Amino acid sequence: MAGTIWREGKSNMPPETTCFRSQQNAYLTAKNSYRSQPKVAVAMGLRVLIVDDETFLAEEIAAALDFMCLPTITAGSAREAISILQAHADIGVVVSDVRMPQANGTDLARHVLAGRDDSRAVDVILMTGCSTDVDVTGIAGCIGKPFLVEDLAAMVGKSIESVSLRRNGRT
Repeated sequence: MAGTIWREGKSNMPPETTCFRSQQNAYLTAKNSYRSQPKVAVAMGLRVLIVDDETFLAEEIAAALDFMCLPTITAGSAREAISILQAHADIGVVVSDVRMPQANGTDLARHVLAGRDDSRAVDVILMTGCSTDVDVTGIAGCIGKPFLVEDLAAMVGKSIESVSLRRNGRT
């Protein structure tokens, strides 16, 4: 599904807020106050992989999470995400759109979670506009679109802490 994202002007938003809107009505909000959150991911040396076939949306989510001190990398497909995961052991969380062409987000989640021991733990969070899209055992969470980036960042932060504990044998 193609779409566009544009930045809404500050005339209708509080000055400390930037809002991005897409044709699918997904709203991403990044507030400056979240920049002071604990730098959990950086301290634990883990990154977040954002997977979405709408490249611009993936990059906007990544930019918002980066702004909140959650280091990211992006992929435009499940296949690309699998290649990135194989090349980067520092990825602790995968945030993936559910609806993508070819392999979808649930297929990716099953692949990521299959046969992983705690020393290579990765959590998966799925993003979806339809609550009936998700039926995957073992995912860390699911966030419905539209969502606030702060809500996603909170889920990612909890996952990073959990993955770090599992990778260090302290579950």
